[in-house]
Amino acid sequence: MPPEFAAMQIKPTIYPNGVTIQGLMPNGKLNGDALKTYPNGGTDVGYFDDGAFRHGIRTYPLEDGRVMEGSFLNDELEGKCSIQFSDGHTKTGICHNGKLVNGTTTNIDGLHITGKFDQDEQLIEGTVSTQDGRTLQGTFLDKSLHGDNCTIKYANGDIATGTYIKGKMVYGTATLANGAVFEGSFNQNGKLDGENCTIKYVDGGVATGTYINGNMVHGTATAKNGAMNQGTFQGDDLHGDNCLRRYVDGSMEEGKFDQGILVKGDRYVDGNIESGTFDRQTGELLEGKIVFQNGGTKTVPSASFDWTLGLTKILFG
Repeated sequence: MPPEFAAMQIKPTIYPNGVTIQGLMPNGKLNGDALKTYPNGGTDVGYFDDGAFRHGIRTYPLEDGRVMEGSFLNDELEGKCSIQFSDGHTKTGICHNGKLVNGTTTNIDGLHITGKFDQDEQLIEGTVSTQDGRTLQGTFLDKSLHGDNCTIKYANGDIATGTYIKGKMVYGTATLANGAVFEGSFNQNGKLDGENCTIKYVDGGVATGTYINGNMVHGTATAKNGAMNQGTFQGDDLHGDNCLRRYVDGSMEEGKFDQGILVKGDRYVDGNIESGTFDRQTGELLEGKIVFQNGGTKTVPSASFDWTLGLTKILFG
């Protein structure tokens, strides 16, 4: 029995229904501080108003084990509240009609949830800390992140912030612990997928363009040293027509590439321009023309005199 009631020295009254009451009962109803014990072992200890429990601690019997503390309205927690369950699970915050609407729930297995809850005590906005070390923050639907400006912080230091649908980020920025950054739209596999996507690599390189399932298929890849590849890609290599490669020394290649190798187009090196088709293995110009820096030109392969044709013209005109 609480000390304050012991000091009052109010004799308990046991009723036929098994309820025991210790407190003042003007007009036959509990008023003021009192203790009410139910036949199943549950208790209400706190402040009563005309027989209704208004504020205090409600303890349920052993088979339930709940302990509820706060203000009560119509026999339900209302306002500031605290609930402790027999398994160690706790709820603290603001209650309405006996349900937590704003506050924190904590499980003994490490799940920690803080924020605003709906009438079914499902989180609609707040923060979830999981057993595996993740922190989820934002708006929720059916226990999953759903909406704009949502964030997941992973135990390894990775962070993903953006728009989520049913727990999956569909647009935003993923920053890895090693410093790599992925920006744009994402598919259900968590891969960049769509136009205007960007990867910023740890070494300073940047690749921006159209991605399909994590691979850039068209765009521009620029290295920290200034080297650049632009056009269509197959894997990490330029592949297709209208591609451009710029080297650190300023030389360039543009035209048709096959798995990263220029096979037809123009090559700009040391002020010279090589135009035509190129050997896929050696990179040498196979057929075409070279325009030198000094204005001179050279045809490749070199033009040769057809002696048969020449002799025919001499003899027969």
